[in-house]
Amino acid sequence: MVSLSRSPFGGFIFRNEVHKSEAVHLAQQVISWARTNTVQSIVIRCFPQIYSHGLGLLTEEALLQTGFTLKYEDITQALNVNTPALEMVNTHRRRRLRKCLEAGFVFRKLSAVHLPEAYLLFAESRGHKGYPVTMTLPELTKMFEQFSENYILFGVFDNERMIAAAVCIVVN
Repeated sequence: MVSLSRSPFGGFIFRNEVHKSEAVHLAQQVISWARTNTVQSIVIRCFPQIYSHGLGLLTEEALLQTGFTLKYEDITQALNVNTPALEMVNTHRRRRLRKCLEAGFVFRKLSAVHLPEAYLLFAESRGHKGYPVTMTLPELTKMFEQFSENYILFGVFDNERMIAAAVCIVVN
């Protein structure tokens, strides 16, 4: 059983005042239900901790305490768009950025026409890490169509070859 199998995440969502014992109790109830219903395995894709760091840690601790194991750990990055760009970047990253610019790499916002090319990069990257690709290209394309104001595609090019890509989602 996979929580919201077609979604990027779909784990537990608690109110802010929840106590760890309540979270553990809920996880135990899920395990009990699964055993009763002969479920062999459960995969829970929790929300990125950037959305609520405290509740994300609480969920992770409760799941680990009740016998779940951490299978994948994605790193989520969120940038405050009101902060000047270079203030967000440390010295080492500034140096790498300068080298990229000197090498002629070009960064640009892309239209959804570039999704197939970007998707190949996403699949390759996740494959190298041993992570599954959780969304098909048609599903990603549909998200771009349905939420065109909130889904943004960026790419980095070495001449005409796309060498990096990112999907950014406007969350507020």
